[in-house]
Amino acid sequence: MEGSPHITAGELWRRLFRGHHTPFFILDLRTEEEARARPLVGKRNARVINIPAAHFQADEAEALAHIPRRQGEAVVVCREGNLCRTVAERLRADGRAAVYLHGGMRAWLDLHVPLAVPLRAQEQRRFELWQVNRYGKGCLSHVIIAGVEAVVVDPSSFTDEYTRLVRQAGAHITLVLDTHVHADHVSGGPELARRLGVPYRVASGTGPEPALGLPVIPPREDERVLLDGPDGISIRVIAAPGHTPGSVMYLVNERYLLSGDTLLVSGLGPPDGAEVTAPWARQVHRRLHDVMRALPVDTQILPTHFTCVEELDASGLARTSLAVFQEMVPELWDPDPEPFIRAVTAVVTQLPRVDERIRKVNLGLLLPDARTGDWELSSNA
Repeated sequence: MEGSPHITAGELWRRLFRGHHTPFFILDLRTEEEARARPLVGKRNARVINIPAAHFQADEAEALAHIPRRQGEAVVVCREGNLCRTVAERLRADGRAAVYLHGGMRAWLDLHVPLAVPLRAQEQRRFELWQVNRYGKGCLSHVIIAGVEAVVVDPSSFTDEYTRLVRQAGAHITLVLDTHVHADHVSGGPELARRLGVPYRVASGTGPEPALGLPVIPPREDERVLLDGPDGISIRVIAAPGHTPGSVMYLVNERYLLSGDTLLVSGLGPPDGAEVTAPWARQVHRRLHDVMRALPVDTQILPTHFTCVEELDASGLARTSLAVFQEMVPELWDPDPEPFIRAVTAVVTQLPRVDERIRKVNLGLLLPDARTGDWELSSNA
């Protein structure tokens, strides 16, 4: 069984985003609801056929009859990786080409892909900026490396992904930042900072974002972190309440805006666990109107989440320019808040699913355990 043909989550990512030399399709054994909630898609989409596992258990012959023979190799996927192995073996016994996704959707959820953010020519020798994409969750984190120093922003709980990336660059992590207290995935910020003995910083507000249970120093408005000496790379703190009361953004080298969940590629991020109200929209407009007008139009926006594969560019990066963002949300540049309030309250109809257990873990009020991964699997960005 262990020697059965399979592919890893990383290999599946390469097929979906870089292409594959032979045709293939995905046979998804999850329920229809699960398949809709977390579709397996990429920039080079393969055909996806959803036949829930219950159909195989009820009538295997009929289920097999719905699987095409001339669509190439079947990549069989299930939740944990066990059933898909059995179905792949059954397909091969029937003379069909098939492999299974080792570890199933849990492995896809855990996959982290680091991609270098393109920099201007004059910046390329000064620092590196990496976006680490956790495709199964739609979660993004960023790593800034300048000389031998590195800062990690919004890390996931898979902290080895960041230490490995930084070590390969010949640097070491000196600071860990979060843009806000996350409620849809467990932050690796506190653990990474404790393990390395470096500062961890995240802002806390009032209301839906309770007081932090960790000894951290909140970032201050317009505070600057300097990497690689006084003439090196700066990271400037920009207060951006809206998604949460304490949300901040980090402006790297006055050009690359790590926007958290405040600004997404597709538009404004909704509030986390609060109603979309006129007072909320007015507060967001008042703050972001001033911030956006002060930034160059070629500023790159790099968020902490993406909502669909269409928000990713050809390389798999989630990013957009301030000029493009202005076209999507022109009301944010209007000094009158009323058009913005009407637009936001009309468009934002579904709030993120908030898991209070995850929030408590990120506040240091609850210790993560073996169940934490299941909470992340069920919560949705």
